[in-house]
Amino acid sequence: MLKWNQLLVTAGFAACLCLGTNQSVGQAGRGGPALGSLNPEQMWQQGAERLRAIFDVKDDAEWNIIVERARKVYDLRVEMIKSLIAVVRQQGGDPSPETDALKSAIAAKSSTEKLKAAMERYRQARKAKEDKLLQAQEDLKQILTTRQEAIALGLGLVN
Repeated sequence: MLKWNQLLVTAGFAACLCLGTNQSVGQAGRGGPALGSLNPEQMWQQGAERLRAIFDVKDDAEWNIIVERARKVYDLRVEMIKSLIAVVRQQGGDPSPETDALKSAIAAKSSTEKLKAAMERYRQARKAKEDKLLQAQEDLKQILTTRQEAIALGLGLVN
């Protein structure tokens, strides 16, 4: 349950970063483009600008360090969410061979042994991603002030 809560918070944070400063992004013709036409890099930039304002960072050198580490956390979280969605939907591409193997085993209604093996490989890959994410979060926390860390915690950027 805790993992799902973390993923939901992350999805909320991602939405906050993506939609950030444009209050009517979802309404084409009313202040912004339709969601499908937004560039992911552009969405990250808008979210990063909003994060800088929330963190109240004035120094560019300090911000460059923070944004680099925040982006790493963001990218790792997005990657984990995409993997989960790919398994649940059993469609769409995912760069993880473990995810593809699990999807295939489920779709083929494989034997218990094959399913267990695919699940174990998937769990190991997910654990490796989680470990990478935790390290990225620790790296980010090392450079944040206590106030910034509190904000990042509330946004789901760090644990």
